[in-house]
Amino acid sequence: MLDIFEPILHALPVVLEWQNLLAVMVGMVAGMIVGALPGLTVVLGISVLIPLTFGLEPLVALGMMAGIYNGGSYGGAIPAILLRIPGTPASVATVLDGYPMTQRGQAAYALQVAVVSGAIGSIASAIALLLFAPPLVKVSLMFGPAEYF
Repeated sequence: MLDIFEPILHALPVVLEWQNLLAVMVGMVAGMIVGALPGLTVVLGISVLIPLTFGLEPLVALGMMAGIYNGGSYGGAIPAILLRIPGTPASVATVLDGYPMTQRGQAAYALQVAVVSGAIGSIASAIALLLFAPPLVKVSLMFGPAEYF
C-alpha cells in the first residue's frame, strides 16, 4: 500500500511550487467568470481559454485547466442562487434550494454552502482518483480485442 503513495510524495513538492499554485488561482478566477455567465459551460470555458496555456510548462497548464474546471463549477452556482438562472448545466439543481434561500435573505449563506460543498466534492474526487486509478490501470491493461470490439 505504501508504494502507491510514494510517487505522490515525490510529486507533491513540484505540484506545490508557486507557479503552479498561481496558475490554479488564475484558472479558478477565469473559470468563475465563465461559469457565472449563463449559457457558457465549463467545457466551453476550457476550450476558449486553452490558448492561454500554449506557452506554459505542462504542469502549470494542467493546473490552470483544473482551476478553470473547478472555478467554473462553482461559478455556475452564482447566477443559479442569485437570479434563478443556472450558469452551467451542473448547477440546475442549485436553483431548487439556492434561489428560495435568496428570497428569504440568505443569499450569502447559500453561496457559502455552494463553495464549501464544491470544495469538499473536489477533494473527495481527487482522493478517489488517487486511490482507484492504479487498480483501474491494471484492469484496463487486461482488455483485449473482444473488449475493444
